[in-house]
Amino acid sequence: MTILDRPHDHSTTAHRTPPRVLGLAAIGRAVVVGASAAAVSWLLVALLALVAWVATPGDVSWLGTVGAATVGWLVGHGATIRAGAVEVGLLPVGFTLLAVLAAVLATRWLDTDLDADRSPRLDLLGGVRAGTLGLLGGFVGGYLGFSLLSWLATAAMPVSVDPVSALVGTLGVALVGLGVGLRTHLSRATFAPAWHEQVHALVPLAVRRGLGLGLRLGPALIALGALPVVASLVWHAPRVVELTQDLAPGVVGGSVLGLVELAYLPTAALWGLSWLAGPGFSLGEGSSLTWTHVSTPPLPMIPAFGALPDTATMSPFVMLVGLLPVAAGVVLGVLALRRLSALTSLATKAIAVGSAWLATSLVAAALLLLSAGSLGTRSLSDIGPVLLAAPALAAELALGAALTLAWSWRRYHR
Repeated sequence: MTILDRPHDHSTTAHRTPPRVLGLAAIGRAVVVGASAAAVSWLLVALLALVAWVATPGDVSWLGTVGAATVGWLVGHGATIRAGAVEVGLLPVGFTLLAVLAAVLATRWLDTDLDADRSPRLDLLGGVRAGTLGLLGGFVGGYLGFSLLSWLATAAMPVSVDPVSALVGTLGVALVGLGVGLRTHLSRATFAPAWHEQVHALVPLAVRRGLGLGLRLGPALIALGALPVVASLVWHAPRVVELTQDLAPGVVGGSVLGLVELAYLPTAALWGLSWLAGPGFSLGEGSSLTWTHVSTPPLPMIPAFGALPDTATMSPFVMLVGLLPVAAGVVLGVLALRRLSALTSLATKAIAVGSAWLATSLVAAALLLLSAGSLGTRSLSDIGPVLLAAPALAAELALGAALTLAWSWRRYHR
């Protein structure tokens, strides 16, 4: 029996979604999905604030509490707030990651419409289908629409939220969530055929693999920076507990305070990464925390600040922590080489490792930049990693990656 003689199996096609051109209904669903993604992360922050409001008697109404939570949600998206001449803008990276996660999970509701789209392709955009572009734009528009309503709801608050920073931050979260959530769709040749062919023709495979690896490893450096932060928290735990008891927040209030501090833990981890790199970070005018010395100004009565070391000159052995970013560079190089064949030329291996190093360094630099900000007061108007932290970290990662390449070169010639 030949292939032509075989009976056609209708069971495999009976339940397929028929190809169709996406209409306004599909774009409307994408708008709802985008708005829902923003609403989920906002709702979690609002519930946290309401729990604290119920447990803590005061003169603030529940509407004022929800308004304060909305301000906090916008700050988690990178917005700065102003009270008179004082400006506060320190990103709680934990809230930001929560918002990105909500956006990533929400994009799953777009899969069916994206797979079924057979609308005309747009040559000016590499062959992206018009319906697909409408879906992506609808999702981002829905997210921005909810953020706009949130910003308008803060108009009666005693503090003002900067609209430009709020718009840029929410747009960034929506795009990152959309890109991560739909990475499988976006990487297919059918998404933008013309651009896909151009990328494959211009960018070697080793570079593409290295860049993809680096984009994933960059955020993982937050875990590396968390090591000194957690170690300092454990070492200074009695002081942190004492500060918490002095505040007397109660069980519920203490839990809420702990969750807020947990939201800032990734921010502190990025400061720890800057410290591991060597240049360290600052907590305002005249302060510095590096390998060699610690100089801290008077700080607000926040329990987490109790984990900071006292002003002192550090032991020379502390500089050994600089080997951790170098070790991260070694891991980066090993992972990049594992994505290639053992018989690949040394030049190609160097290109792959170099591409992974470049992507990781750029992502780390962006994260370090985002973790800097202000807590409003004059002494805390400029806190976070110093400018030299990013190039120092990149140099240490490059050293580790170079050691991996040297080891690979030695094995190749043996």
